[in-house]
Amino acid sequence: MAQYPCERHGARYTGPQRSAYFTLLGRDFERRERFRLCQPCFNESIEYLNDHFHPAELDVDFKRCETCGASDMSVAVFANTYDHKADGVAWYGRCCEDCAGGEVLVSLFSRQEALPLAQFGVQGGKTPVEISKATDALK
Repeated sequence: MAQYPCERHGARYTGPQRSAYFTLLGRDFERRERFRLCQPCFNESIEYLNDHFHPAELDVDFKRCETCGASDMSVAVFANTYDHKADGVAWYGRCCEDCAGGEVLVSLFSRQEALPLAQFGVQGGKTPVEISKATDALK
């Protein structure tokens, strides 16, 4: 049994811990979080990163938001993931403020106690700063 609960779904789990570090960096905000994750929650994060972002060592010329295709790419997304006893993998991408404050925030930064965000008036289209304030109020 893990010493700490999974910070995504909130329960203790069997097997080794995985870790992920996520960062959103915009013009006037920054959000960084560390997560201790069970294998299934870690795999969900990796799947989302694979679908929307790129390993940092790739030279990618970003032209559009990685999640919705908008021309606004004002938010940088960084992630470092560490599977059990494996070297870390660095991820990078760009997205618009709407996606950073909606899909990306919920997909990468959600903790069990932060869902559902809608009950706090946080919905897609909010700025990352507004969402950050609403999720901080939960802590």
